Formats: sequence, C-alpha cells, structure tokens
Amino acid sequence: MIEALRRTCQLHIGAYATMPAKKPRWLHEHRIIVEHLKKQETDRAVLALQAHLEAAAQHLLECMTAVEV
Repeated sequence: MIEALRRTCQLHIGAYATMPAKKPRWLHEHRIIVEHLKKQETDRAVLALQAHLEAAAQHLLECMTAVEV
C-alpha cells in the first residue's frame, strides 16, 4: 500500500509544492502512529496510518484538480 502511494506521488510531484504548509500536521500524525506502535496498540496504529494515507491522497487529488488548464 505504501509503495503504491509512493509511485502515485512520484507521478504527481507538482502537488508537493503545497506540502510545506501541511508538514506540521503530517509530522504530528507520524508521531501518533509511532506512539501507538511503541505501546503495541497495533489496531490504533493501523487506523491512524489509514487516516493519514487517506488524508494525504485526498490532498494530492485536491491539488491535481485545482490546477488550471
């Protein structure tokens, strides 16, 4: 799943210009995932990772559709 997302991201690298504004939120989400893993809260880590990936995908889609032709 992660590798597929990385490949998709590489195809749409232009959307990454908007990422610095999202960086603090995404780093926070990464920390939450790691904390769940440290506590062996696998189900919570999976849910947090899923939400994080879905938000990232949604952000990329919004960026791609916002591009003017």
